Amino acid sequence: RVTDSDSGVVREASIVITVHSSSKTSGVTPPLWIEPSSLSLVPGQALDLNCVVAGQSSATITWYKRGGSLPAGHQVSGSHLRLARLSPADLGEYVCRVSLDSLTREASVLISLARSSSTFGVAPPVSIEASSSAIAEGQTLELDCVVARPEQAMVTWYRRGEALPAHHQALGTRLRLVKVSPADSGEYVCRVSSDAASHEVSVLVTVQQQEGSPTFPAGVIPPVRIEYSSTSLSEGHTLDLKCIVAASVPQAKVTWYKRGGTLPASHQVSGFLLRIPQASPADSGEYVCRVSHGSAIHEASLLVTIKAVGVTSPIRIETPSAVIS
Repeated sequence: RVTDSDSGVVREASIVITVHSSSKTSGVTPPLWIEPSSLSLVPGQALDLNCVVAGQSSATITWYKRGGSLPAGHQVSGSHLRLARLSPADLGEYVCRVSLDSLTREASVLISLARSSSTFGVAPPVSIEASSSAIAEGQTLELDCVVARPEQAMVTWYRRGEALPAHHQALGTRLRLVKVSPADSGEYVCRVSSDAASHEVSVLVTVQQQEGSPTFPAGVIPPVRIEYSSTSLSEGHTLDLKCIVAASVPQAKVTWYKRGGTLPASHQVSGFLLRIPQASPADSGEYVCRVSHGSAIHEASLLVTIKAVGVTSPIRIETPSAVIS
C-alpha cells in the first residue's frame, strides 16, 4: 500500500504466492455445499446460510424449503439465505438448487430441535466423509455416506455419467475404491431413499497420474487419447486439443464437452480437433473427448489451466523468485 503524501491518494498492489507440492496428488471435494453461520442456535436468533459452488461463478442459485415455503421474513441475496428470527415454525429442510446450463445440483441442511435441549441444530440430511481429502494414484479411497436419519433409509452409490469402477466395493453406506487411477476420476453420488423422500449428495474425485509413470503399460495402445498444444498457457493464446482414436475403434463418432460446464463460446470443432482461440482463465477446466462406436463408449480427458496476463499498474511488487517450493 502506497500513500501519496501530497494528494493523499492511496494505491495498492498485490501478488499471489503459490507453494507447489513436490508430488502431484488429487483432490476429493464436493461440487457444492452449504455453510451455516452457526450449527446451534436458540429461538429468536438469526441464521445465515451460504450456498458455495466450487469453481462456478456464473451458476444460478435458487433457495427453497422442501415440503413448504420459505419463512415470511426471509432474505435472499445472491447465494445467501437469511432467516431473521428462528422459531419452531421454521424447522425443516432448506435446499440450495444450482443451475448451470443443463446441469442442476442441490445441497440442503436440516434445521431441527436438538435432543434434550431447547436449541435448534443445523446439519445436512446426507453428507459424504472421505478417508482422505487428497488421494494419490495407487492408493485406496473410502467414501462413507452419513445419513442424519438412518431409519429405514436405503443407500445407493453411483458415478454420474458413467459406471462405477470395476474394482469398487460397496458395503452398506460405504464405497471403497481400491488402487485408484486417473480413470477413476469423476463425480461420485450417494443417493439415500426412504418412504418420506430421496436425497443425493456428491463429491468430485480427481486422481492425477503420478510423475514419471506411464499412462499405459508398454505394448498397450489406449483406445482414445488426447494430444495437445499445451495444458498450461497464457491468456490470449490458442489451445488445440486433438482426440486420437486407435485403429481398433473404426467408424467412431467423436464428441467434445467440458466437464461441469459448457465449451467456450468461441470454440471450434473440426473432425477430431477442438480449438479454443484467444483462451481466457474462464476456459480452464477438464475437457473430455467422448468416442462412440456401436454400443461402446470411450472417454479421454485433460485438465487445462489458462493463466491470466497481468496489466501495468501504477505500483508493483518485485520478488527475487517467481516460484518457491
